[in-house]
Amino acid sequence: MVVRVVSAVLVLASVVLYAVHDLGRGLVYGAAVATFALGLAYPRLSAVPRSTLVREVHVRAAMAMTPAVVVVLVWPAAAVVTFAKAPTTAGVGFLVAVFCLTGFGLARLGGRVAEWRLPRLTRRGPWHRVPATLDPRPTDSGDLTTATATLTLPDGTALHATLTAVPTPLVDHLNNTGHIWLAGPPAPLTALGYPDHSLVAVARLKSGTPAHT
Repeated sequence: MVVRVVSAVLVLASVVLYAVHDLGRGLVYGAAVATFALGLAYPRLSAVPRSTLVREVHVRAAMAMTPAVVVVLVWPAAAVVTFAKAPTTAGVGFLVAVFCLTGFGLARLGGRVAEWRLPRLTRRGPWHRVPATLDPRPTDSGDLTTATATLTLPDGTALHATLTAVPTPLVDHLNNTGHIWLAGPPAPLTALGYPDHSLVAVARLKSGTPAHT
């Protein structure tokens, strides 16, 4: 804990020093550091649901938009402040640092891009419960879990759901209850989870064979 606090203070001090000498570079560097920090914290932020489903959905969607913000705003701004004048060794080092910091954050957040659709997906229709069976060997990395599950629709059709790095409590609920809730009719990208617990994820659904005839 002490190490984290000291590291955070040092990073904040470096951002302030950049801003004092060059406000443009300070802002860009601060955005890069924020992206790095979000990449570090993302698993924990996703695993602990917010107090309401609406808040959870909008927070997750905002985090999923980070890669687009970095590519559209931060990287071009870093290039502008570096090459607006004759580039120096320090300037190139600054650019490399920005790309390294943001690159780490994007590597951690890149797989979550589909979550920017969560607000729309959760409004596709009323939530309805379907039986679900967790397939063997989920990949548990602590706060997030990657797994597949088989969902059974009322007409007996089986759907294969791919859950990539979703909150571990969601997978635990599925395993313990044997059911899950879908938002609206099934689609290739569907929001599912447990709305009463503010647990939600985007799943990729693929049609399977009928569960019974």
